Amino acid sequence: MLILISGSSGSGKSHMAKELETYGLSRLSTYTTRAMRPGEVEGDDYHFMDIYEFESMVLSYALAEFAVFKSHYYGVSKRSLSLAGDYTLVVEPNGAASIHSFCEKEAIDHRLVFIDTPICVRHMLMRESRGEVAADERIFDDIKERYLALGIRPDIVTSAPGDHQAVIDAL
Repeated sequence: MLILISGSSGSGKSHMAKELETYGLSRLSTYTTRAMRPGEVEGDDYHFMDIYEFESMVLSYALAEFAVFKSHYYGVSKRSLSLAGDYTLVVEPNGAASIHSFCEKEAIDHRLVFIDTPICVRHMLMRESRGEVAADERIFDDIKERYLALGIRPDIVTSAPGDHQAVIDAL
């Protein structure tokens, strides 16, 4: 099964993926044109390549999804999504929609975990304590609005990137 971990920047997606490794879920490595950072390992963190290799993958339709972030390309190969086993894949919301669509078309068993940012959740909880709309309802409505606009609905929603046990229990 493929577990797509999505959320906004800084929400703890990578932390969640690392924690899920302790349960036997391997992390799929994506492709990037950015330079390797100290401590990163080729094939574990990313598959590092130059722009020409990446463009070749795009032109040969080898990628299920790709995007540009801070002048660097990032993408996930169709082949890696089809691997047997249990994997996690960290993706931004727009990438989650593309990968979800690919998995549906190829009948790949997958689930979407959405991590909401703690600041947003804390703000909603404060509003709830003042007698405004219930936080759970507001969080769900916010997520529904963001993801349904992309054509997908998360299977699991959490506000704590360290809440990996709840994700495992829900799977």
